[in-house]
Amino acid sequence: MTDNFTITAGVGTTVRTLEKSGLHRQMITVDVGSTTAEYLLTTGSANRAQSLPVTIAPDQSTMVTAGSITNSYIKIYESTDGILSGSSVLTPKFSPITAWVSGSTTIISAVTGKKLRILSYSIVCSGSTGFRWRSHTTTASATGNMVFSANGGISVGNSPFGHFETVSGEALDVYLSTSASVGGHLTYLEV
Repeated sequence: MTDNFTITAGVGTTVRTLEKSGLHRQMITVDVGSTTAEYLLTTGSANRAQSLPVTIAPDQSTMVTAGSITNSYIKIYESTDGILSGSSVLTPKFSPITAWVSGSTTIISAVTGKKLRILSYSIVCSGSTGFRWRSHTTTASATGNMVFSANGGISVGNSPFGHFETVSGEALDVYLSTSASVGGHLTYLEV
């Protein structure tokens, strides 16, 4: 079949669809090595009949850490207790954020030989202030200066890659341009 062609409803090329609740969704075929097998893939496929089979090549590693192997099928699921980094599982950690004076306040203590990678955070400032994250000793800014008015704040959702990190072996500080009560929480990894 030719790529990137125009389909006019009711005329020309026929497109296979699946109707569900009055809506048509285009069917997509995935070659699984058999011309007689069809698999309907759905979100949260919980059984063998609705799952796409996976064959691991003889020269390919079979390491599976976030799931299990049963009857030559691999079950993979999102883990809530660790993030895979290479062959290591890193455990997310949590910390409150509390600062109120202008200048630097340490939020997470340094860990020798480790960077502190921030996965998510939320803050609220009681008064107007500039706010930025930075490493403790080198004072390298991890973020730009964020200016908040009274009762302003920010909530940054989870990213398994991290939003920013400290210099290796340094604590994580917040830097306030003026005194204001700042509170919140964050999730981080030691990498």
